[in-house]
Amino acid sequence: LELISVSIPGDSAIAGQTLANLELPPHSFIAIVMKNNRAERPSSDLVLEPHDEIIAVTTPEEESILYDILTGAI
Repeated sequence: LELISVSIPGDSAIAGQTLANLELPPHSFIAIVMKNNRAERPSSDLVLEPHDEIIAVTTPEEESILYDILTGAI
């Protein structure tokens, strides 16, 4: 497994969405969301905002897909 950290860009398509709205790859999950230097436990109603830092667990095969989702590229 891989542990990745992604900061949500200011112009990301996922900014303003809840975690429940994200379609993550099947073998990936969000472990922690950092908001204003505070760790937040992921929950389906947590709203993602620009500059939130997401710590996620994924497989090597899904890493680039997950990165694109979390940066709003897809």
